Amino acid sequence: MYSIFIHTHSDSDDALVMCLGQLDKYMPDVKRYIAIEKETETVSNENVILYNEEDSYTERLESILPQIDEDMILYLHEDMILYDTPDMEELSRVETYLRDHDSVMMIKLIATLGLAFEVAPSIRVSNTPYKFVVQPTLWKRDKLKELASGEKYSIWEMEERIQSKFSSVGVGYTYFRGSEKLRGQAHYDSVIFPYIATAIVKGKWNNLEYSSELDVLFDEYNVKSDREMMV
Repeated sequence: MYSIFIHTHSDSDDALVMCLGQLDKYMPDVKRYIAIEKETETVSNENVILYNEEDSYTERLESILPQIDEDMILYLHEDMILYDTPDMEELSRVETYLRDHDSVMMIKLIATLGLAFEVAPSIRVSNTPYKFVVQPTLWKRDKLKELASGEKYSIWEMEERIQSKFSSVGVGYTYFRGSEKLRGQAHYDSVIFPYIATAIVKGKWNNLEYSSELDVLFDEYNVKSDREMMV
């Protein structure tokens, strides 16, 4: 089975507390790894992988991923927080599809504009030039490592510059049923992994798109954060 891999930083502990709490609630039996620059109380009971903060994002991935035992990972960041129950049966089907198709290296769990035909039920080709994105995605661990290997990009640079390398590593698809709600102008809600995409934008809480979801989470986890709202 896949494991969950979360890249985070101690500065984002306010979001990480909610992210881990929701995973405890909805996916308690899925093993997870937390990559962080230093040990904190929040990750004291987690499988922690420490990274060098001076390394670029791609260098971190290249060093972190071999330390994960599972060959398939659900890749996300701490501010991609579940607000409802994921479809575990469908996640299992997507994992099986990945295992059964050597050329396919990832399936993104959120859809953006530019979707095309299905290659399997709810698994679609995407016409967007952004094949790699920092959003929840089921990845073959070694393929994500291969994509990052030899590069020195920040997280933002990776999304912009890694695209030309993508097709040489493998094929990527997107999960989309067709009934998902358009959230904002660029992406749909995810029904397979219903999460906030994303809770923090340019250092501020994304209350413009997820006000009600964040309010519920703040109350449930008693989050007292100095982080500003977007408005």
